[in-house]
Amino acid sequence: MRIGFLFNHDAAHQVAHSIGIMIAYAKCNPGHTVIALVSPALLSIVRKRTNSARVELVTFGAGPVARAMGPIFDRIAPFSRRAALSANLELIAGLDALVATERTCLWAKRKLGARAPAFIYIPHGAGDRG
Repeated sequence: MRIGFLFNHDAAHQVAHSIGIMIAYAKCNPGHTVIALVSPALLSIVRKRTNSARVELVTFGAGPVARAMGPIFDRIAPFSRRAALSANLELIAGLDALVATERTCLWAKRKLGARAPAFIYIPHGAGDRG
């Protein structure tokens, strides 16, 4: 099983919402591949927290044009997060499940249709400070 945990945000507080669950899952399921899909802004924080865990880190970002436009359009919509999802649709399609603390990722589910993995929503606060 390939399970991804999405950290597709610029705010560091998002890491606390699910990283404890991800680390526990990796330790309890050694036969599964656990992948942290991490925005460039959160990569160092997630790397530090997963130091001893069996978690593969994958940088999860938008392309250069979308990154340049992000500061303008993020004011009115989650443009950068959706652009990162769009740029990584094939990676998402290769997962059996994707765990996320935000609903923006459901756009990828609609886009992938039958190729979409199971989406697991963890409400903010579910794994805090883990």
